[in-house]
Amino acid sequence: MDRVNFEIERCKALKIPFGAKLVRGAYMVEERRLAKELNYPDPIHNTVENTHDCYNMNLTNVIKNWIPKSHLMVASHNEHSNYLGKSLVKEYNITEDKGNNEEINDFLKIL
Repeated sequence: MDRVNFEIERCKALKIPFGAKLVRGAYMVEERRLAKELNYPDPIHNTVENTHDCYNMNLTNVIKNWIPKSHLMVASHNEHSNYLGKSLVKEYNITEDKGNNEEINDFLKIL
């Protein structure tokens, strides 16, 4: 989450939109290989519950700190994360003037 916070704050400071694709588990093998090769700690969570918690914390953080005209792709097959994202978009009133209305409406139609 530190990296996501850093990028959000950097975008705010530069007065530019934030863009991200939040993925869960898509690069596990590659990340473990790179960590071993480059001798840094394995970045993969030890449990699926930790993975879900981290994903949902980052999703929440991005939407709570929404920068106008930003883009977010919620790449998840996890039903809870999709409901959470949909709920946060409504709670934080992410609307046409705060992002791409067509993408937001598509996201809200997921469920």
